[in-house]
Amino acid sequence: MDIIKYIISKDLPALITIIVILCILVFETIVLARIFLPIWFSRKDTQGEKMKSINNKQPNKACSYSLQTRHEKRLEKIERMLEEDVTERKIRQAEFDEKLRGINTSIKELADRTDDVSRGTLENMVFNDDHPSIFNRLKALRRLIAMDVNGRICDKGYKLILANKETWKDVSSMSMNLDIKNKEYYEKTMRDFNRLVYAN
Repeated sequence: MDIIKYIISKDLPALITIIVILCILVFETIVLARIFLPIWFSRKDTQGEKMKSINNKQPNKACSYSLQTRHEKRLEKIERMLEEDVTERKIRQAEFDEKLRGINTSIKELADRTDDVSRGTLENMVFNDDHPSIFNRLKALRRLIAMDVNGRICDKGYKLILANKETWKDVSSMSMNLDIKNKEYYEKTMRDFNRLVYAN
């Protein structure tokens, strides 16, 4: 449960992908069961009939012929079922592929919207002087720098860092999972911020 909560909180698209893969596995298991169970029961019936014929000292030819005919009919039925199943599987696979393409598009759109919301939320944290946690505000500043956001964010960042140098030392040295869009800008800005802290 903790792993699921962690995935939900950190990576919603990965959770959706895992659910889709599990659905595919269940679907394939059902299809394989429909194919192989009739064959298995057919073999079991054939083995039972063979045992009966061995136990009879003088097997009846008419009975043997009847069993062979019944067996052939059963095999024909299984072959028809397999052919029908292949056709149905092709149709279902085409429908499933179409749905999967739709899901992938939805995930991409959701990820794009999440990025926009995350940026807006981070900016609100940085500019909200009433926010209770300066530590979280400085982490938000670092994330925005990694997202290649500049301008007023940097100006506000200088003010926050000057007023909270010790907290910035912790935030700048901590390991964060950042998707850095402009490495040159990120490293230069971080150097400027750190120079501001350690110079005074």
